[in-house]
Order: sequence, then structure tokens, then C-alpha cells
Amino acid sequence: MAKAKLPGSTGAEQGAQDEQNNPAPGDGAADSPAAEPAPPAATAVADPTAPPAEGPAPVALVKARVLVAGAYGQCNDVVEVDVDTAKALPDVLDSTPEAVAYAESLAGEQ
Repeated sequence: MAKAKLPGSTGAEQGAQDEQNNPAPGDGAADSPAAEPAPPAATAVADPTAPPAEGPAPVALVKARVLVAGAYGQCNDVVEVDVDTAKALPDVLDSTPEAVAYAESLAGEQ
């Protein structure tokens, strides 16, 4: 869209004024400090003298008799699960030594 010529100005003056008001791409207008890209983020480097990071604590496993066929196996199977799982599912798993011994004795008969 062409701008109206200012009264009393020559074509060259008008062109210079247009350039000032609407800089063209690549003429240095985008080189302002606000447009500079951010420096790359620093990457973390492992300290070779630091001791190795410890993983999660080992989970205590217990043997349990499966009472109901499902995700843990068939009835009377003996499985190893963590203590919290065995306690949370008393209708599915029985971790008492007597229940485990009974299930193991059934497996020995076959």
C-alpha cells in the first residue's frame, strides 16, 4: 500500500522517511539486542570424583500362596511378591508360612 506523499518533500526524501518507518528485512533492523538468541544452556557434567549415586533400596520379597486365579497365577501357585503387595491383597495372596508350605506340598505331589 502506498503512503501519501508529504507536502513539500521530494521523492528521495519520502523514500528515506519510508525506510526509517518501515525497515526492510535484512537491513539490520532484526539485529537489535532484543532479537539476539539466548546462549545455550550449560549441560551438567558428572563429577568423576563424586561417589556413584545410589539406586532405590532393594525391595523385600516374600513367598505367598495364590488363593484366587488371576494376575499372580493359578490357585495354589507359590509366587514371590513384595511385602506391601502381600499385605494389601489378603483375599488374593496368603504369605503365612503354613499357606506357603501347603501350596509347596501340593506341587510336590504332582
